[in-house]
Amino acid sequence: MKRLLANRQLEICGGAWVMTDEATPHFSATIDNMIEGQRWVKDVLGLRPNTSWSVDPFGHGLMVPALLAASGIEKMVIGRLNDHQKQQMRETMNLRFHWKQPFYRNETTPVPAPFVNSLPYLYYTTRNACGPDDSVCCKYHPGPSANWCSGTYHRVGNIENHVAELLHQYRIVQKLYNSEHVLIPVGDDFYLSKNDDWKEVVELYTAIMDHINKTPSLNAKMEFSSVGDFFDAISADTEKAPTLTGDFFPYTQNEHQSYKWWTGYFSHRPYFKRMGRIVESRLRTFDLLSVLVGSVVSTPDLVQARRDIALFQHHDAITGTSKRHVMEDYLERLLKAHSVFSSEAGAALAALTVRPPKSVQSVGSFFTLWLD
Repeated sequence: MKRLLANRQLEICGGAWVMTDEATPHFSATIDNMIEGQRWVKDVLGLRPNTSWSVDPFGHGLMVPALLAASGIEKMVIGRLNDHQKQQMRETMNLRFHWKQPFYRNETTPVPAPFVNSLPYLYYTTRNACGPDDSVCCKYHPGPSANWCSGTYHRVGNIENHVAELLHQYRIVQKLYNSEHVLIPVGDDFYLSKNDDWKEVVELYTAIMDHINKTPSLNAKMEFSSVGDFFDAISADTEKAPTLTGDFFPYTQNEHQSYKWWTGYFSHRPYFKRMGRIVESRLRTFDLLSVLVGSVVSTPDLVQARRDIALFQHHDAITGTSKRHVMEDYLERLLKAHSVFSSEAGAALAALTVRPPKSVQSVGSFFTLWLD
């Protein structure tokens, strides 16, 4: 894996433990999620991510891009913007922009404004991102795990026809960005989970790329790319990109539907949301007590508990949009994490009674804030 990363054949984007929801988590939980993941990436793989891939949360807010920029990530790919806003962005060729947050408005020093590439259509999947015609895009989503496009893939035969119809879709996408370079995702949920998926993807797209790259009359070049490689290729586009301030909430998938606003998940399955907040508060209590004690405790149970509360920030976890048995697993993990954090906080508190901190007043304020 390290060899693939060194050769830029594989890239870690974002580096958080999970791709967080951007509407319902508390900011401290989002920070913990980022710390837990990025620390693992640094300790195990020896690198720090400098790009982000967050394409499935139900709308995008102000908090995550600001926190990512603070961690050194200033190049982002996002996906699910409000349908009517994305339509305007396609028409004005503003799908790439710098994202400046409004709370930096009066700053006199340079402020973070990550460079963002928004995917062109509704989803990040092969059938929805290669172009506007999903009946064509589905043909190029091969493999046994291709759930939405199963049965539509035609094996490489008349390569000229395949290239012609696929390039037609790509050129439509290119016009939306007014750029020589476009990012075309290939994938889906649970895709590439079987070896034959990889084999068929490589077989199909290698044949298509070879034909395109060896045919000058097509006036196109196509290659496998990481997110970092893509941003390197469009570095010149950053200067002409507009600056956007604000967020994309509440998310709407289709403004012409009867139920267009995605706001139900703000309060759906409230018990889980409340439990997540309680566990996060116990973690915060333990962390602050540890600082007062002057020691950093890390046990296997604590590591697992931190990872479980980070896991719950996933955009299909805290939102309550997973299946029932998956939500039950999240709850079991939260309950175990609550027990671990409470126990460790109690141990830290006991240590304080033996060796009190320098400022008793600060400890009293701390208890009022976190333990009442």
